[in-house]
Amino acid sequence: MKIASYNCRGLGSIYKKEEIRDLVRLEKIYILLLQETKLSELDMKDTLKEIWKNKKAEILDSIGAS
Repeated sequence: MKIASYNCRGLGSIYKKEEIRDLVRLEKIYILLLQETKLSELDMKDTLKEIWKNKKAEILDSIGAS
């Protein structure tokens, strides 16, 4: 089982999305943790459809700046 944790510092660019998607596919990541995406919950759901396909996902919005 492979686990990846990635501090994105913003996940708005297509480049970063493709990089993460390729990492998940090539390394067969089982659990993926993404921090500091700077995306709203709705935008993150759309992004996860691209990256994570039909796998289960949990999204937690930040509270304030944390």
